[in-house]
Amino acid sequence: MKTDISNWEVLSKRPGSSNYISPDREWMVKTIISSHDNDLDIMKEEQRLSDAVFAMGIPTPKNDGIIELDGNEYGIAYEFIDGKESLSRAMSNNPSRLEECMKKFDELGKAIHLTECDLDKFESIEDKLLDRLTRVTLLTDEEKEIVRKFIEQVPRKTTCLHGDFHPGNFITAPAGDYVIDLGNFSYGNPLYDWGHWWFMSHIMSEEMVDKVFHTDKKTMLKYWNLSLENAFDAKTDQQKKELEKEIKPFAMLSMVLYFEEKPVERWLVDILMKETGFFA
Repeated sequence: MKTDISNWEVLSKRPGSSNYISPDREWMVKTIISSHDNDLDIMKEEQRLSDAVFAMGIPTPKNDGIIELDGNEYGIAYEFIDGKESLSRAMSNNPSRLEECMKKFDELGKAIHLTECDLDKFESIEDKLLDRLTRVTLLTDEEKEIVRKFIEQVPRKTTCLHGDFHPGNFITAPAGDYVIDLGNFSYGNPLYDWGHWWFMSHIMSEEMVDKVFHTDKKTMLKYWNLSLENAFDAKTDQQKKELEKEIKPFAMLSMVLYFEEKPVERWLVDILMKETGFFA
């Protein structure tokens, strides 16, 4: 049976997805914006991961499964969290909340990274990366071999990873704080998440920063610096510089994870090579 959401309120439209609220404000439906033939499979996997994350006690909205919409489209029905907003939106709307919201982000991130993952339900980040590395077209065979060797020398861990780690995927509400967008949840070394956060805060274009985070790149660097202070107690410029030196190479792995099926120009690799020194 199809669900008609034509009279549902549009909550948000983000790159890759749209969210709608039911008239009774009990449910939110997330739809995927894509042209892939396997969208339903992608959605089923996100729904499965959401269930598994919820079962581990990590705060995330409960879901009620996948629903069929008009036009052969599908969505995942989540409980609607009244008064919610992403941490990035909260900071954009009220800059005085910057320190408060970044503290929430870093505390939730730390909780994820300290949680032992259910290895039966989640994939290791290394397995995921090595699989996708074989299909990446932006790297030469020699570069792929360097990436493969780098992955193999990273200390293995079995604690949780968000997979798309940035303040836009953490929400705050009167009822509490939550983690969302769990389609790339896995387990492994927290540096993989931190490499992705560095990528998002340093490499994304001004246009994408505005679209995803509702701010500018100068402000994004403030977010990043607060993250280093909150999560690692890095107070001095030297401490932050040393941390970034360790984190930045993992941004190249973020490119492997996210752009295997998203065509981009070689310039992205070249920028990452320059900024991270990965292939130096």
